[in-house]
Amino acid sequence: MLPDEAFARLQRVWLFATAPTLTLSALSAKFITRNCMSGDMLYKAGEPVDTMFILVDGQVNEVQEKPEGGGSDASSSSSSTSDG
Repeated sequence: MLPDEAFARLQRVWLFATAPTLTLSALSAKFITRNCMSGDMLYKAGEPVDTMFILVDGQVNEVQEKPEGGGSDASSSSSSTSDG
């Protein structure tokens, strides 16, 4: 994604709507688009994360592992959005 496109997308995110132009420019220069398919894992609980995810379109579900490797259960927590 080009920095101008990333800048425009960041402006539409409520968290960044009032951010100064210089801040948005710096963030958009580091913006990387990641397309995910159903079932893709963004991160695993307890592991270090050095990335901030901004959901542009789609839905994210939180999945929690059962204790002692007993598989996983989808929790009731989810987020969704649609980019205009």
